[in-house]
Amino acid sequence: MLFAVCSDRGSPGSTSTALALAAARGLPALVVEADPYGGDLALRCQPGGHPMAPTPTVLALGAGRAERPPAHAQLTDATSNQERRRLDLWHDGSHELNSLLRVVPGFLTAEQGATLAWPAVTATLELQTAPVFADLGRIHVGSPSMPLACAADALIVVCRGDMASVQHMMWRLEHLVPAVAERNGRPPVVIALVVASRRNGARAARQVAELLGETPVAPAVRGTGWLAWDPASLVGLQEGADPWTKPLRGSPLMKSARNVMGLLGAVTSLEYSEPVIARKQAPRRRRSADEPRTVSLSAGLDVGVTLEPSAEQPTAPPIDDLAGNRSGRPAEVPGSETVAANNGAKGASGDGVTDGPVPSFERLRQRRGPAQDGERL
Repeated sequence: MLFAVCSDRGSPGSTSTALALAAARGLPALVVEADPYGGDLALRCQPGGHPMAPTPTVLALGAGRAERPPAHAQLTDATSNQERRRLDLWHDGSHELNSLLRVVPGFLTAEQGATLAWPAVTATLELQTAPVFADLGRIHVGSPSMPLACAADALIVVCRGDMASVQHMMWRLEHLVPAVAERNGRPPVVIALVVASRRNGARAARQVAELLGETPVAPAVRGTGWLAWDPASLVGLQEGADPWTKPLRGSPLMKSARNVMGLLGAVTSLEYSEPVIARKQAPRRRRSADEPRTVSLSAGLDVGVTLEPSAEQPTAPPIDDLAGNRSGRPAEVPGSETVAANNGAKGASGDGVTDGPVPSFERLRQRRGPAQDGERL
């Protein structure tokens, strides 16, 4: 299956989204950087802390051959370009990021990809056995990567959780959906994805879904999700860390990515799984006969109480005595007012995104007519 991850204006995180979704599948997946205006995936990904090799790249796909041929292939004149183009990228045309994720970086500048044969790239990616998440970057109806967008099983359109980014995404879909429908004879399957703070992501996604439901492209939008802005976890993923072990497994990035993968699987029937991680059990230490025993309370905390056979155990005082209050009301905890005030305060979360209230998109409902083409692009 082929999934095209794209955006409209700025850098809302299409490359990071492609990496996170491919890692959240739990099964083999490929990430291909197919941005016609250049990308930096080769610079950002450093598996094991080492720089990525300069080849293979997406340029080899457009050339109709793989730059890293398999061991059994015989590079002779009798081998046609079409046969070389059908080589499995999982084994001979990509870089390993972790055991379940491989990447094909793109070129760094737009000039390097000026002569790239995009129909050949599309044909190569459609032949892959592992699902491909193609990062198309910024897209428009005249983009060289439109063949990839038309061939994709789903378009994953990414935006930020601010009003300007949402508006640009709505404008882009109003142009992109009819263009793909005209080429394919049917409308595309669109998944809208909002990159936002982990505290505000769900609410922002609901508002975006309501806005898209009022547009002409509403029948094509099959779902709306959100992805947590988590730079620290993204760095770990780019360095080849296992997304199914600590600390990435419980990170906001991977938790939200697994939710989006569930949405994507429900819409497109993409298979996904959650690998079973064997837990290591700590070896049991034998206790000597003269070593004092410890007891554990129901809360599971080892309090280290030594039991002597001849000593009389003290009786625990009533809870009222501990609280200093026999009126039946719970005792007040010092500083509770401060804690409550801090919980309601605005600030910045650990993911570096300001956790203020989600901006209201009500102004978008009352916006004027469609902007001119020059304004949209």
